[in-house]
Amino acid sequence: MLSIARDTAKLVKFGMEIIQDDVVLLEGYASPGYGLPSEATKQAIRLCARLEGIITDPVYEGKSMQAMIDLVQKGFFPERSRVLYAHLGGGPAINGYSDTFRHG
Repeated sequence: MLSIARDTAKLVKFGMEIIQDDVVLLEGYASPGYGLPSEATKQAIRLCARLEGIITDPVYEGKSMQAMIDLVQKGFFPERSRVLYAHLGGGPAINGYSDTFRHG
């Protein structure tokens, strides 16, 4: 995670070094398990696709988007924060969940 954060910071010319303490892993959003989307994850996937046209998958990106939406709603980030959500791929994995998203 730290390596990805550092590489991303360089690409977007963040202008600050990212250290280990800057990376926080919130494991609670990984439930119910690998490749198993919770209802909240499915809702986040649908919301992101509908509002932003961004395809996320139920394995990683959909769960991280669920976390991002939830954390914003809960006021986790200080007011006036600038938050970068780095989508790392995974869109093709949505094909493995065609039954889940058959009706949207």
